[in-house]
Amino acid sequence: MRTWRRLGIQFRGLEAPPELVVFANRTLRRDPPLPLLDDRGAPAFLQVLDEQLTTYHASGDLLLPDLREAESVTVLSDYGGEHKEAQYRTYSFLFTASDFVLPLLEGVREIRERHRLEIEIAFKERRFGPLRRALPEILNLVDRTPGLLFTLAVDRKVTSIIDRNSREGARRVAEAFAELGVAEWDRDRYEKVARILHCCTYFLGLLGRDGHRVFWMTDHDAIAAGERQQQALLALLAKMAGQYGPRRFDRFGFTPPFLARADRPLAADVSELLAAADLAAGAICELLGDYDAAGELRISERSESIARWLARPTLMQKLVVRITPPRPGAPKDSIWSEIVQLRLAGPEPGAMIIPLIRSRP
Repeated sequence: MRTWRRLGIQFRGLEAPPELVVFANRTLRRDPPLPLLDDRGAPAFLQVLDEQLTTYHASGDLLLPDLREAESVTVLSDYGGEHKEAQYRTYSFLFTASDFVLPLLEGVREIRERHRLEIEIAFKERRFGPLRRALPEILNLVDRTPGLLFTLAVDRKVTSIIDRNSREGARRVAEAFAELGVAEWDRDRYEKVARILHCCTYFLGLLGRDGHRVFWMTDHDAIAAGERQQQALLALLAKMAGQYGPRRFDRFGFTPPFLARADRPLAADVSELLAAADLAAGAICELLGDYDAAGELRISERSESIARWLARPTLMQKLVVRITPPRPGAPKDSIWSEIVQLRLAGPEPGAMIIPLIRSRP
């Protein structure tokens, strides 16, 4: 038996046009294939996540985009927490239908021109005046795009989430890649590669469908530093993509961000859209690190607009998972995983509430 539950998502504005209400409800996935995993040996962190999402869906608290009508899916990923002061390493992924990419790029280009913004849109640049003034408009634009922005935050004290949380577990992860004939990265990079690929392929299995084309762009990073690493990532993605679901995807494309040129300005590139993943990865790293240090959520003024954006329920759904060392009494080589719920105390001033009708199993 299914009951129907009325929810809401927020936009900046005064009144929800009827066509936007219809569009928002049409892009909501009401029947996600949860639980997604079977007993084929998925990493423990994915098994826990699958159980948590299944529980959230059963209680009516899970919102996911419906990307099945699109011809292809775009995945944009960026990572944070590489600096030595960071307590967490973060991995952010934006999943959306490729149909929505061009309107989003055009909107960002207009905002750039209006604010005379000529630098990269990135978390590290958030204090720069023009970007600070343009950021609310950019984030609101992203919020009008159906999709999922998923961020995995892993405490740096955790050695491995793919195998046992130990040096031996991390060594076995590297050995597993060697057995596949992959030897493109330094030994300590394989855990990172595995985290990224498992997250990417899990959500492709959850959000995708048979016949989808997949386009993946990742940040400039050591795991995609050269053509050999990029080809290896693409081959691994194609090999693993049917592992969860399973799905039979049509084809795969991969690229690092394009470099700006005189004949191809930064604002014209799909790499602009990496900004959303970059902002999420940086902000979650800062927020969780400060929370662990102070015992309460402290939001700096320079990050407030990003934090509020992450907590705001919109067409771009946001999901954050935190992984930490085991709780007292648990095995030392285990991990603790939880979904982090960032919520606004109430609707923002001037927010436009769009009602959603969703089925509850």
